Amino acid sequence: MKIVQLEEIVDILDSMRVPINSAERANRTGAVPYYGATGQVGTIDKALFNETLVLLGEDGVAFFDPKKHKAYEISGPSWVNNHAHVLRAKSELVVQRYLLHFLNQFNYAGYVNGATRLKLTQRDMRRIPVPLPSLEEQLEIVEKLDSAFADVDLFERNLGVSEERANQLLESILSSAFSSNENENGSRNTSGEQSAGKKLVSLGTVAEVIAGQSPEGIYYNSIGNGTPFYQGKKEFSDKFLGAPTTWTTKVTKLAQPGDILMSVRAPVGPINFTAQEICIGRGLASIRVSKSVDRDFLYYFLLHKQPEISGNTGAVFDSINKEQIASIKILLPSLEKQKKIVEKFNSAFAGVELLKVQIRTKKYYANALRRSLLSGAFTQEESVA
Repeated sequence: MKIVQLEEIVDILDSMRVPINSAERANRTGAVPYYGATGQVGTIDKALFNETLVLLGEDGVAFFDPKKHKAYEISGPSWVNNHAHVLRAKSELVVQRYLLHFLNQFNYAGYVNGATRLKLTQRDMRRIPVPLPSLEEQLEIVEKLDSAFADVDLFERNLGVSEERANQLLESILSSAFSSNENENGSRNTSGEQSAGKKLVSLGTVAEVIAGQSPEGIYYNSIGNGTPFYQGKKEFSDKFLGAPTTWTTKVTKLAQPGDILMSVRAPVGPINFTAQEICIGRGLASIRVSKSVDRDFLYYFLLHKQPEISGNTGAVFDSINKEQIASIKILLPSLEKQKKIVEKFNSAFAGVELLKVQIRTKKYYANALRRSLLSGAFTQEESVA
């Protein structure tokens, strides 16, 4: 099998791209798809191209993430911005979908550069080495890959449906229990108490709400010698802070083991319980319950209220502040009743969470299979079969 450079088997149409800023595009509304580095990013009033092409990201692409696509195919009228290279396969030399699949499994090490934003220049793209079997072999590879990917796509869609049903089951469990708790034995009286001894209270009266604040001072990399700092739901600093005594009260926001950790930015809602002392940044709050409240009961209640909390924050960035959290109303049964409700939840949630773990595992293997199929298709020692 011969190896050729990419520039030998494609027409590079980058010169036909026309730069346009977002303000100008906003005044040019239309139905023509407007494409960027990784896919369609809007529409516009005019087309620059009107054919089937392969777009390969120039920048803003996860070139070193094997799970992410670097190239995609478009067809029909289109406008392509300067963040994607525009390639037309020379049909007498290469099957366009063969080229597409190859570009999505190619190792771009040595071809992209940039410290914070990787970029594939046209010069480096031109020299990408492409294995080029006969057109018949290329078609065979494409047919097998497309057939296999169709099966993987169907499998992943079914996993998505299963995951959605698992989430709906959790919501149903929560809704059923708390709706029953709120509606049982009639309406509230003027003192805010139910006839069954339940009390309608604000969360702030039965728990301390601690708003996160990004600490000031010296950061240093010394895992094991400091307190971990979390900024948001999925953001964990690789830097650790000095001992708490080196911080001032003004800038120190610590969550203690057992606190309920809550995201105050989208998606707003409870995350989990803290297992150790951590410093929390502006994207988080911690909730420390009093002795009158079962911590797990409050956590499940906040999960139940999550859609309502997220949908009624009234903020542009879908965020919630300390005062809003403290004002959340909760109908509290006796502590004994809270614990009984929690026991039922724990059992039901354990089963559903196990199912969700199994679904995530299958998703991982589906992604791995997709990468393996692509890699095998372009390795001479392996066959697509």
